[in-house]
Amino acid sequence: MAASIGRYVPGSSPLHRADPRVKTLVVAAVMAATFLVATPAQALLALGAFLGLCATARTSPLRCLRTCLPVVAALVLVSCLNLLVTRTGPVVWSLGPLSVTEGGLDWAALYSVRLTLLVLTGSLLLSTTTPTELTGAFSSLLSPLARLGVPVGPLALVLSLALRFVPTIGDELDGVREAQEARGGDLGRGGPVRRVRALASVLVPALTGALRHAQGLSLALEARGYDPTRPRTVWRRPKVRGADVALAIACAVYLAVLLAAGRIG
Repeated sequence: MAASIGRYVPGSSPLHRADPRVKTLVVAAVMAATFLVATPAQALLALGAFLGLCATARTSPLRCLRTCLPVVAALVLVSCLNLLVTRTGPVVWSLGPLSVTEGGLDWAALYSVRLTLLVLTGSLLLSTTTPTELTGAFSSLLSPLARLGVPVGPLALVLSLALRFVPTIGDELDGVREAQEARGGDLGRGGPVRRVRALASVLVPALTGALRHAQGLSLALEARGYDPTRPRTVWRRPKVRGADVALAIACAVYLAVLLAAGRIG
C-alpha cells in the first residue's frame, strides 16, 4: 500500500528510536520556528533542519513530499493569493484590474516555504512515531495541567486519535474517488459548478465513512473497558538517552542560529 500523510512507517532509524517526548518537543519546535523564516538565509537553514531530520529518520525528502503533495499543493495555492491582495513594491505584471507586485511575490514565496516545511516536518513525526507513543508523549508533556483540573489522559488520547485518523480519512477519500471514477464519474472536468458538485459527491460519502470509523472506535473502547476517569498505565516507560539529549541540543543550536540569521538579515 502506498504511504500516505500521517501513516506510521516502521523502522529502526535514530528518529524512530528517540524518546517520543523529546521527539515531539523537537519537531514541534522546528515546526514553530518555520514562522520565523523571513529571509533567504533563514529559509536555507529551515530546509537544512528538515533535511537533517530526514537523514535522522533515514527517509528521502522526496518521499515526504510525495506523501504530502496534495496538502502542500493546496497550501501553496492558498499562499499564492498574496499575489493578488498584496500591493507593496513595484508592479511586475498587470492585466486590467489585476496586478502583481514584488511584495506580493515575496509574500507568496515566503508563505509557500513556511507552510511546505511545516507540513513536511510534521509528517516526519507521524511517520516515525506510533499512535501509542504519541498518546504517551502527549500525556507526559501535558501532565502539569492535571493540577489545574485539566483531563490530561482523555485529552492526550483525543489528540493522538485525531492524528491517527489523518491517513484513515485520506484512504477513505481515495476509495470514494476511485469508486466514483469506476462508475463513470469524471471529477476533473466541467465548469466550477460541476466540479463543486463532483467534490460534494466525494466528501459526503467520505464524511459518512469517517463517522462510521469513529462509532466503531468508541464501541471498541467501551468493549475493552476504557474509563477516562481512571489513570492510564503504560507497558514501557520511555527513557531519555544520550542520543535524545544530542537531538535536543542540536534543535536548540538550530533555533539560536535561525534567530541570529534573522537579526543579521
